Amino acid sequence: MTKKKNKRMLLITILSVMIFVNTRPVFTNPISTTDFSQLPSGTTAPNFNLTDIMTSETFSLSDFEGKTVILDLFTTRCGACVQAIPRIRDIYQSYSTEDLIIISIDLDTSESEEILRDFILEHEMEWLVALDYNSVIDSNYGSEYVPTMYIIDKSQTVAYSEIGFNFEEVINTLDQLSLEPINPLPSYTTSSDFLNLFIGVIIVGMGIVVIFTISIVLYVRNQQKKKAELYRASQLTFNQQQRAKLSSAHEGSFSDICPKCGQLRELNAKFCVSCGSDFRM
Repeated sequence: MTKKKNKRMLLITILSVMIFVNTRPVFTNPISTTDFSQLPSGTTAPNFNLTDIMTSETFSLSDFEGKTVILDLFTTRCGACVQAIPRIRDIYQSYSTEDLIIISIDLDTSESEEILRDFILEHEMEWLVALDYNSVIDSNYGSEYVPTMYIIDKSQTVAYSEIGFNFEEVINTLDQLSLEPINPLPSYTTSSDFLNLFIGVIIVGMGIVVIFTISIVLYVRNQQKKKAELYRASQLTFNQQQRAKLSSAHEGSFSDICPKCGQLRELNAKFCVSCGSDFRM
């Protein structure tokens, strides 16, 4: 019983951890760059040559000297990358292309241009999107995690780098670089993130309640079983003691107790006077 109970509790614990892990919000605070290989702020951004997937036109980072550039390193199979796209679109639509260039670069070299084109159309990515054919970007800018964001200033220096995507921090950096939006920026405190967090908390809370309830039920059943076993043991001991007392008290006229009804039977009696059991067999 103990081993089965332990297995059940282990299974419940594993399921609750899975629920918690799968319901965490996608967007997190920026992670310190010192533990990873992406370029820190103040580093000169390495130049690169890429091809725009939609127009097949080549471009270089150096082409945009004098402008601010946002580099969005992503893959099409990254859920957090996909969730960042609507916010990147808001930034693209809020700033002039004369001041700000956005380049999204797919680091997954196993993907075909056709797959990437369909992805661009599906998610309405109006800015430059390229595929990192020879892993040049991954080698020079990669952090082993996606999404990874860079903001490169007008002098081609990294002004901001981050694993993940933090809308407020990106906007703050653009403000520090004196970029003014030409269209109002949407307010992102964000309802979608709060909703995801709220749903996650609710699910985790429900998981805890379920685990607590199951634990209580198992505990109560175990206690009931123990009580039943103790009761049966006490009854057996009591009956044995009673039989011994009765047999001793009536030793002269009674020799035993009827095995069927438990009443004393007379010495040499052929039948039980209480239940009619036949003692001759």
